[in-house]
Amino acid sequence: MTGTQTAKRNKHRPAFSLLMAWALLGCAVTVAAGEQKPLPTTTPATVPATAPAQKQVEPGFEKGVFDKIAVSMGRLVKLDWKDENLQLDCKNWIKDFEGKTEAEIFKMLDDELKQRYPGPASKNYRAGEAEKIYRSLPFEGAFIRLRTAAGRLRSASTGGIINSRHNEFTTTQLKGRLEYNRAGSISVVLEEIHAPRRTIVFSDEGNGTLAIILSGDGGKLSLEVKQSKDGSFYVKHVSGKDVFTGEENSFQAFYARHRRYVEGRLFPLLKHVGIGVPMTPGSADEVKKATLERLRSRPTPEKTSQGQRLIEQLNSNLYKKRQEAGKALASDFESYRDLIARTIREPSTPPETVSRLKMIVKAKPKQKPADEFVTAQGLTANVGYLIDLIGEVKPADRAIVARALQRLTKQKFGPDPIAWKKWWSQKNTAAPTTTRPK
Repeated sequence: MTGTQTAKRNKHRPAFSLLMAWALLGCAVTVAAGEQKPLPTTTPATVPATAPAQKQVEPGFEKGVFDKIAVSMGRLVKLDWKDENLQLDCKNWIKDFEGKTEAEIFKMLDDELKQRYPGPASKNYRAGEAEKIYRSLPFEGAFIRLRTAAGRLRSASTGGIINSRHNEFTTTQLKGRLEYNRAGSISVVLEEIHAPRRTIVFSDEGNGTLAIILSGDGGKLSLEVKQSKDGSFYVKHVSGKDVFTGEENSFQAFYARHRRYVEGRLFPLLKHVGIGVPMTPGSADEVKKATLERLRSRPTPEKTSQGQRLIEQLNSNLYKKRQEAGKALASDFESYRDLIARTIREPSTPPETVSRLKMIVKAKPKQKPADEFVTAQGLTANVGYLIDLIGEVKPADRAIVARALQRLTKQKFGPDPIAWKKWWSQKNTAAPTTTRPK
């Protein structure tokens, strides 16, 4: 790299963070050697009656370019929770770059590009593509990285007007188009050129409105996933002759009522074609382990009462009292973590208190994804989830879950999952099995 190139890069170094901020405002036949016998000329070959039948693949789950570029696709389009609804995870666009120097980022991108364009002759081309990715808007950079993973480039173009732009390409395996504007709207269209010729359309209006449309060649597959601005969530899934439809006032409510479908069909299909899906209570053993660990280390009633007093003190008119409360909560944060999270979610909590509690949380080391999910979803106080959990954990751990259930419900069924499920079923005859506490 020349001195001029280095100076130019350093001159524009702040551009990446500024652009990120702008974007976030708005995811053969072989024959053995030796004697060869003549092929029969009159009797056609027949398939033995004992030949095993091929396993039928559910529409959408066929192998193609989408599942081959799943990592790149998941970098561009990854969904995450936002309260009770879904949102596009914008931070995922540059997650690979976090904590890396500029030199380390360019080395990583060059290694990635070498898989498609190896050899010394492609060195300058790789350097140009890496520079383009680094200087682009975060989601545009992720789109270019997806293009690189999807076969040799045949054509590419960009264009647009003042407030909106598009970026499109055609490779040997995939057609893609990205559209975006300053209002925060992003749309991605991807089409497989070869079988199974699936098409993905993803759109995010930047105001809570999301849509995913996945279709397959011949009309055997049609999936519509839509989230409205008000949070209402709708799915229509046609797979051959099977049709599923469902609608609730939020994704949380949809998941609660259709957990088996989400975990068993919807999310596996989205993951197969590369769309990143959010963590759910039933999606990972890590969530169960994190919940159990949190229940084991639950503070005593006295500790909880002390934490409540400290949180109330955060709203004191006296600066010294507020400072003392903040320091006490921060110094024993693990004991108060769940209480702090519940207080932040509580609508009646004064805004000043919420702001001070969020500052305490922000100052602490980031949790592992599973721990963070347990905290965000309030699973240690989620009766429906704990009743599901008591039937899934080892017998030795059931007493831990039972104690939490008794504390939350005042019922005394001990470590008996059948009794708890029967009680919950009678209490919620027409309700979903998992509900999030308000």
